[in-house]
Amino acid sequence: MKKFFLISLFLISSSLHATKYALISVSDKTGIQECAARLVKAGYDIISTGGTYTHLLNEIPSHLLHQVADFTKVPEFLDGRVKTLHPHIHGGILAKRSSSNHMQEVQSRGIPNIDIVIVNLYPFERVTAQKDVALGDAIENIDIGGVALTRAAAKNYHDVLVVTDPSDYERVAGALEKDEISDRLRKELAVKAFAHTAKYDGAICGYLSEGDVITRQYKKMQSLKYGLNPHQKNAALYTVNGAEFPLQFLNGQLGFINMLDALQSWQLVREVKEAFGIPACASFKHVSPAGVGLGIALSQEDMQAFHVRSKVESSVACAFIRARNGDPKSSFGDWVAFSDEVDEATARLIKVEVSDGVIAPSYTPEALEILKQKKRGAYPIVQIDPEYTHEQLFEFRELFGIGMSQQPNDTRITDELLNTVVTENKDIDAAARDLKLAMITLKYTQSNSVVFANGGQVIGVGAGQQNRVDCVRIAGKKAAIWMLRRHPRVQSLQFKPGVKRPEKNNALVKFMKGESINDLLLVQEVPLSKADKELFMHTQRGTSLASDAFFPFADNIEVAANFGVQYIVQPGGSVADKRIIDACNERNIAMACSGLRLFTH
Repeated sequence: MKKFFLISLFLISSSLHATKYALISVSDKTGIQECAARLVKAGYDIISTGGTYTHLLNEIPSHLLHQVADFTKVPEFLDGRVKTLHPHIHGGILAKRSSSNHMQEVQSRGIPNIDIVIVNLYPFERVTAQKDVALGDAIENIDIGGVALTRAAAKNYHDVLVVTDPSDYERVAGALEKDEISDRLRKELAVKAFAHTAKYDGAICGYLSEGDVITRQYKKMQSLKYGLNPHQKNAALYTVNGAEFPLQFLNGQLGFINMLDALQSWQLVREVKEAFGIPACASFKHVSPAGVGLGIALSQEDMQAFHVRSKVESSVACAFIRARNGDPKSSFGDWVAFSDEVDEATARLIKVEVSDGVIAPSYTPEALEILKQKKRGAYPIVQIDPEYTHEQLFEFRELFGIGMSQQPNDTRITDELLNTVVTENKDIDAAARDLKLAMITLKYTQSNSVVFANGGQVIGVGAGQQNRVDCVRIAGKKAAIWMLRRHPRVQSLQFKPGVKRPEKNNALVKFMKGESINDLLLVQEVPLSKADKELFMHTQRGTSLASDAFFPFADNIEVAANFGVQYIVQPGGSVADKRIIDACNERNIAMACSGLRLFTH
């Protein structure tokens, strides 16, 4: 009798080990029926837990679908808290197939080899994201068995395939059907599984600590050329906490500063497009805009000032011309961002400019081919998903080993911010578009900063100064150059053949400053005098100014007025507000106080 029992146990064990098993226990059941059916077709029996077992009943033949309790001989208990936590399950996952001791031991105990584990966890993050969720409900959505299964399978990835993401079902099933499961795929899925449980534990810890402990998980997606400087190596781009990666790199290799400019400039043009409903372009340099333009048709005066020889039909191209001609000297070697698809006409304009790269939601095939020719084929071209959003409660930075967090600046610039007009001159509606454009630009400009705007484009940016009046002076001088390019004597200048565009731009600035550029001209010209400029500037009115913080002294208004500023928006709230308002009234400037500070660092 004893001999018969041993023979029976051996036969059962041999049968168990002759059968290939896949264990499936999923909370998110997306695609799991089709996946399980393909596993059966590939020769696997399915072991499953209660809810998943019921879900698969009508899809899998009953003799190929087993409950966990069939192997553990223990039904799930404690309201389902204990289902898979059993040696007959974990032994089958953790046994090293290359170890004769392990294999003899599991065989002697009648434990099946489980070669595939497909698990995803209780939806803790989704449940706790709901408003007013009870602590008890949150705790019941802390998965124990699923995490144990995942970690066990990932630890033994050389022998066990672990799948935690429904998006991997197709390629895993396809590889099994073709018998093409590689060691590389096994390791990749194991790393993904450990990342899955790490993120899960981080979410639980963050919730229970009420935000005092935050876990951030970074996944490398793209190497960069280098960091802020060539000697700063190991620069790369990462996704954060499993968020999607919205970028495609269509051409060229990028550096760290390129990506700072690309991501900041894209957010700017996207917000400008949302605000005005027309295409926008930004020219970025060193994490601040040099110019921002709306896709408004160019007037004859614009075309002459910007040296545009033929009519421009494309609104995207118009936006680019305006952005690049706000401050063309600073735009030399810029990063360009577009809110809309880059077309052939725009690509031809970009091609002749000195630029470090471009980001846009899409490119026509013709435009892409043209842009790929820049920089001897090395011009960086980035495509971003226009639907990408990343909702977050906090944004984080690390500096000198110290972490910092804050709420993202997701305030939208609306007409309501211009409602509180504090000056005697209340006529600010005519400048609403330019004031809003300037305020949006401030959100993405290094502070302290002020922005001048006129005619649907940014014409002067004063960024990163330690005092505000210097910001006004810097932006004002740039705006003055923009205006003086319309001076008849400037527009009549004739350059010698072969003078390149950057040289022309620099020469024009010299000419307007009173310096001779006759070595570049066909016809000798006397530079603009101070009197010439003052007389012309008196005719240039209608410029708008936005400041990212309040004005501490009235000298800011005096300097602004000297550069033709007629409309101002600033937060207000300074002890000097009355003096600021009086200074505006003396110069008939209309000023609104938005109550909104827009610092960026």
